[in-house]
Amino acid sequence: MYLFITYAREDMRGVQVRGLRIAKQFPKKKVLFLNGGNQDWITKAGYRCLKHNFNTFFFPDHIKLPRNIKCIIFCDLPTNRAFQIGLFLYAKEKNIPCVVLENMYRGNQAQETIYHNTAQYADRLILNGLSFMKSGNKKVPVVSPLFDTSLIAGKTKTAVRREVLKKLGVAQNPEKIVFASAYNSAAHAETAKLFWHLQKKNVEALFVVISNIKRIKKRGNWIEIPPVQGDEMMQYMKAADLFISKAGYLQVIEATALGVPMMALGIGGGFRKAWVSKKILDAIIIAPSVTPALAGKIQTLLSSLGAYQKALHKIRALHNGKLNGAELTAALIRKTTFRKKAFPKTLIISLDKERETQEVQKLMRQHPFALPLYLSLPFFTNVFNRKLADYDPTQKHEFLHYNPAFIYSFDYDALHSFMKILPWYTSFLKNIEVFVQQADTCLVVGKETYQYLETILKKYKRKIKIVDKKFPFNVRGK
Repeated sequence: MYLFITYAREDMRGVQVRGLRIAKQFPKKKVLFLNGGNQDWITKAGYRCLKHNFNTFFFPDHIKLPRNIKCIIFCDLPTNRAFQIGLFLYAKEKNIPCVVLENMYRGNQAQETIYHNTAQYADRLILNGLSFMKSGNKKVPVVSPLFDTSLIAGKTKTAVRREVLKKLGVAQNPEKIVFASAYNSAAHAETAKLFWHLQKKNVEALFVVISNIKRIKKRGNWIEIPPVQGDEMMQYMKAADLFISKAGYLQVIEATALGVPMMALGIGGGFRKAWVSKKILDAIIIAPSVTPALAGKIQTLLSSLGAYQKALHKIRALHNGKLNGAELTAALIRKTTFRKKAFPKTLIISLDKERETQEVQKLMRQHPFALPLYLSLPFFTNVFNRKLADYDPTQKHEFLHYNPAFIYSFDYDALHSFMKILPWYTSFLKNIEVFVQQADTCLVVGKETYQYLETILKKYKRKIKIVDKKFPFNVRGK
């Protein structure tokens, strides 16, 4: 049994689509989905599906799943939803192979901390992306976009275009076809704005627009169709001369892999420009809305052969034309076996002074799964304690932030904050001791940090290591 972990809402189905594309490569009787949120597409595709609330934390040993699971496939990073974290650790405790699927947004992505750690803890991390990108980690493969190619495999654009026009009942062959995925009202309105501009400029273009309707509606060169999935979506996209959609990364890599110029409307959702390779951004059109200037740019693109060829040249430089990512991913999943993972529980304890905090950030790069614990104590400097961002070890080139610190914060003037929580004083000390007890190694940054906690730490001296970089003691607070 292959268990696919997905979630979706009506306007965000990229994670679910990824799971469905891969699941199609396995016999249906061997596939089970565990899904959070809307599951209409899963049931419509004929798969068995268990529903769960993904916005809740679970102890791994409280999770109950069928016994015959051969592999658990996370269709995005497990850390994107609370429940998935417990399930990720459940797989390790039950010796079940665990595969994580994720988009490839930029070069050397697998070298970044979150992806690097995921690759270490999972049994396999697979990135799907365009062929010009390299993961930066030999153990992390990059496969081509996860297409459903059953309606376009081995066919030319002209042949696919002919099939689409026949399906729509369009007798004449239009000069250009614009295909738009416009489920929500904002995207629909923006697409209509572009359509009327091109109409006024006498640009012959047939608009095929997905919207939330039950049956096909035609009005001249404007045709609305009900929502489509998988292979049919690819068919419409390949037939198009321009693809319009919301700003979603799934749509970006699908359109560019098919060699279709694309306009992404709106900024946000699953698409953040800062995440994405500049080469991809330069090859597509991204805009919050359709302005007269943008409409003019699209008019030139569709009317000028030179402008269109220039756009195609940029797009075709991104991908080698291979569309077999789903098959390759399924083959890698079948080969994945469970491997034992032994990562020590490293605890780092430090005061929150600037130099010590910088040392903690260095130690966290050396110990990828370390837990930093800060004591934000008063140092009689009349300066308030540090901002949360000051503890963040995320490197500047990384786009997924991580700040796993436990911070015990008190006032900047003596320890008067304890007067508000006096009944909790002993619990506070015991809480720190629990972390030390459960650690395999405890790194204490600076002798001053050790001095504050000496009565707790001296009982565990075999696992304690003081990292002393000659940090000065706080003289006034000594």
